[in-house]
Amino acid sequence: IENMEKITIFVDGCSINNPGQSGIGVVGYNGKKRIFTVAKTIGLATNNVAEYEALIEAFNIAFKKKYKDIEVFSDSMLVVQQTNSEWKTKDKNMKRLCNIAKDRAGMLKKWSLKYIPREENTEADELSKEGAGGSYKEEEH
Repeated sequence: IENMEKITIFVDGCSINNPGQSGIGVVGYNGKKRIFTVAKTIGLATNNVAEYEALIEAFNIAFKKKYKDIEVFSDSMLVVQQTNSEWKTKDKNMKRLCNIAKDRAGMLKKWSLKYIPREENTEADELSKEGAGGSYKEEEH
């Protein structure tokens, strides 16, 4: 399933008690067909760190699978605006993660990152909660 036209990826991060045990959720679609899911624990982190880690995971997957055109959706306004250079990044750790995300995105041919409300990101949200709870699963569909 390489080099598909446009892949849509939903990402989310979750931190229990913020900061606390954290996880990420990533779901990829080719049209309406789900093509991969990831639920992964990332250890102790803040919610914003988890949100960035989910985005970085999405870009890493897209690069590894050689997707030509990806559209990523996140319910983190902070991550979307900072990665799109709409908002300044002052916190050192956020700046580091933002730079990693931009670096990974720069390896892709075509990409976009857009904000969506939490209610429209339920699948990635569920996966991130599974990850925060200690689950790990990576599936091709």
